[in-house]
Amino acid sequence: MRATKFIAILMIALSTSTFAGITGKIAGTVIDEQTNEPLIGVNVFIEELAIGATTAIDLALMQEVLQASEEVTVVDERLLLREDEFTNHDLGRTLMREKFRRLFGDVPSDKSDFRHRHRLHQGWWRTSVLVEEEGPHPTRSKETVCNTFNLRDDNAHGNYLNGAIAGVVQASIDARKGQKNLPGLIQEPRIWNNLLSSQPLAFNFWAPLKIKPELANKVLPELIPGFKSLIDIEFEWAPQQKYTGDRSAFDVLIKYIDTNETEVWLGLEVKYTDTLSGEPHDHEEYRALYKRYHEDVFFKEYTEYIKPKYNQLFRNQLIACALHQHEQRQVRCGLFCSEKDESALRTAKDYQWMLVKGEEQFLVLTYEAFIAAVQQTHLTWEDRQWSMLLWARYLGMPLSKKTAEEMENPFD
Repeated sequence: MRATKFIAILMIALSTSTFAGITGKIAGTVIDEQTNEPLIGVNVFIEELAIGATTAIDLALMQEVLQASEEVTVVDERLLLREDEFTNHDLGRTLMREKFRRLFGDVPSDKSDFRHRHRLHQGWWRTSVLVEEEGPHPTRSKETVCNTFNLRDDNAHGNYLNGAIAGVVQASIDARKGQKNLPGLIQEPRIWNNLLSSQPLAFNFWAPLKIKPELANKVLPELIPGFKSLIDIEFEWAPQQKYTGDRSAFDVLIKYIDTNETEVWLGLEVKYTDTLSGEPHDHEEYRALYKRYHEDVFFKEYTEYIKPKYNQLFRNQLIACALHQHEQRQVRCGLFCSEKDESALRTAKDYQWMLVKGEEQFLVLTYEAFIAAVQQTHLTWEDRQWSMLLWARYLGMPLSKKTAEEMENPFD
């Protein structure tokens, strides 16, 4: 933007009226510092009151009624409108849209369209459902981002669909206190304030089934072949003995009895918008377990499994193998993601083909199938409300469509 100088007369006219408060108005002109010519399409913002106006086509500043304040600071911001498009915009709507974009907050670029669209959706959830200001960026301390919010005592459970779910989260955190070097990680404050994290998603989907085994016994037979009855559901679970030599853990572990009256465990990797690709990991323990279960579970070369896109799923499979070897557990693995996450689904399907009896050993479950199974069950109103909120929070893209369009194309 060209350098500008703001020349204004600030007039506070005190009056009494049928409306609450004392009112005043502001008037002036924005001129170019180099040419001294008036500018149009410049957003003028009153910092203390968080309101603004745009210079009008007749070159006079739009008058804005405001509540009286002891002191206000008037600053000029970025160009809001292109001059050739100025007459096509309603000024009132333009101001409203600009205020909304300020409230919505920063939307960083993302490597995938899938992640970017869901970031916008969670920004919509924060702005329109939680009615919270944008919060701190997870990794850049001086920046904010649209998909987090600032924690307070009265909104500490805002990342969860109900208080019971938040209670399971807190219980999981409390159970880990005082225990050092535990496998798996539950990171605070991320678990409480990052709307785009897969960890809160895991609790929002699976904690109600842990709380209500009777509900799980109705829903899970539709998702897990051979499922009969639930024993328990745990989060960020790994054996105390580090069989794999690292901190690998199941995001969700479902313990159940199958139709053969056998105890079976299903360890899930939960994905929201993060990818399955990452830094490759390799340990002696990996190689030993691979060698022990080569032909029974694995039939491709070891180097195939430690490739970045398969490495995370492979490490989960090694936990299952170790539990079978050392504890005689029957353990299956799987992925839980959206059916719209084409990258994750493609990787999961490829990985199934890399296992002996891959479709039996490795399950692919989707959010959509989960919600459908829940909603086809006879539910209490409380459970039905939870299922509807699940859809709105993680799949309800039509709800945030206009917001996403506004944030991506502010002048359309």
